[in-house]
Amino acid sequence: MINKRKRFALNSATYLVLVVAAVLYSLPTLAMVGTAFKGDGKALSDTGLFASEPTFSAFKAVLGSDFMNTAYNSMKIGLVVTLLVVVLAVMAGYALSRFKSKLFSGYLTGMLVLQMFPLMLRLIPLFIIFKNLGIQNTQLSLVISYTAINLPFSILLLKGFFDTISVEIEESAMIDGCNRWQSMVRIVLPVAAAGIATVAIFTFLNVWNEYTFANVLVNDP
Repeated sequence: MINKRKRFALNSATYLVLVVAAVLYSLPTLAMVGTAFKGDGKALSDTGLFASEPTFSAFKAVLGSDFMNTAYNSMKIGLVVTLLVVVLAVMAGYALSRFKSKLFSGYLTGMLVLQMFPLMLRLIPLFIIFKNLGIQNTQLSLVISYTAINLPFSILLLKGFFDTISVEIEESAMIDGCNRWQSMVRIVLPVAAAGIATVAIFTFLNVWNEYTFANVLVNDP
């Protein structure tokens, strides 16, 4: 009975500490939600965590603007770029992991060099290229830009995942009748699912949070 009481007290204290820590870590989010209900007038003057007189004026202003259209555009471009990056990065990462030659080594070195260039250094040349091609101020320009920007990191990341998968597993599958493509799809990709999911999440977040390229390349809401 005493041990049960001690265990209950210990568990209660642990949960209490965890709840307090969760509340403290959630304060920025709570403050954000509270500020949303304060309205324009009290958002800067009211220092309380929650609004004393809640109002939905901020929500009405956002929903009454072009917010839904821009959110839809961001979601659409993010999903398209994520799909393209995942497909291309899987194929390129697999090739770099399984095939060794000077061509692949040079390609890998080129990607590492590309990672050293700041994004702002690429913006003006891309703007000029898209303008000459007649696709400036279109969503296609953003899809191409974001895909090219996110591919090097994604390829390197997936190559690292594929390197950890034993080649002997694929050889066994090919002995059993699979070709190279089937062994990759049926054997390698399921094992590397965590890496593929990581690439997809990172890519979508990078595209969703990106603003400078979208603001420069696209002017039409």
